[in-house]
Amino acid sequence: MIWLGIESQRIEIHSHEDDWVNQVRETIFNTGVVEVAFADSLADIVTGHLHELFSNEVEDELLFYPISMQAAERDGNVWVLKLAIKDFVHA
Repeated sequence: MIWLGIESQRIEIHSHEDDWVNQVRETIFNTGVVEVAFADSLADIVTGHLHELFSNEVEDELLFYPISMQAAERDGNVWVLKLAIKDFVHA
């Protein structure tokens, strides 16, 4: 999906055992934006781990960037969360 002219990578969660939190942190560090897609059946697990992303800022040398949710969309039984770092610049 293209978000503000930036193509974002989508991470799909298929199981509660997926290491998606670290994948999100790594992707968002490199691109500034990421989509997380998951089925309704995993919503409790995913939302239960969102605090890890929101409370631990992404570190880039001396700077710390908070992750925030930009949008939440539902398509049938699939949720897509758009997470981003506001004003992210990574050179």
